[in-house]
Amino acid sequence: MQFNNIGYICLSFSGYFMQKQHLTLYHGTDARILSMSKTERAAYFSDVDLALDYLWTIWEPICHKMVIRKLWWPNGEFKGTTSIPYIESIKQQFVDAGKGRLYEKVYRYVSIADWSKQGAPKYQYGSLYLTAMKGMASTFANDAFAGGERGEIVYYMLEGAAFLGISLGHPEEKIVRAIQTIKAFAEGPREPIVVILNDVDPKYLLTEGGKSADFSIELVMKAQKEGRTAPGANFRYMKDVDLSRYPFERV
Repeated sequence: MQFNNIGYICLSFSGYFMQKQHLTLYHGTDARILSMSKTERAAYFSDVDLALDYLWTIWEPICHKMVIRKLWWPNGEFKGTTSIPYIESIKQQFVDAGKGRLYEKVYRYVSIADWSKQGAPKYQYGSLYLTAMKGMASTFANDAFAGGERGEIVYYMLEGAAFLGISLGHPEEKIVRAIQTIKAFAEGPREPIVVILNDVDPKYLLTEGGKSADFSIELVMKAQKEGRTAPGANFRYMKDVDLSRYPFERV
């Protein structure tokens, strides 16, 4: 009984300590996003969502389409057939045109759009994504040229459609304007930065998948207390913060 009481006290103290100690975490973004007013930022991401929803109606059938591929033995004899996703079958078109890197981006971001639309917890947006490693935040910053992951999805859907000659149909004028806004932003001068949040309250942190992050938080706390490089943990921060008030470093 005494042991149980001691264990309870230790756990309570651990929880109390976690609530009181703040962490330093990092957010990679583009300085142009931070320079926007709250209203401008909301309008931009509204355009992103509008464009993404429309473009997904074009890419969803492509993403889910399957095709038959013939298989051959090394001696040239017919081996049989197999089904593969259509989006994988078009890779060679990109490679032959020297656009292999573009294919990788299109494949990645169309896949993320699919996972997001299917409700994958990691790809549900609306909270602030933070990481314990500054180097990882730098990578995220360089990828934020369209304003973040949703913006990149829109941009590479547009680039992939243009390369493949896929028609965008006849979208409403507001969608046309949204697409133009995102494309202009993505192709403008990039300003990748890493924002340093030095007062992160652990009680508002979740894993990328929206689950308890207590284990990762304790590892990061211990590393930072001992002056070591924190492990590569990524979090969702469920607290409304004004990033413009934090220091940042240009990447």
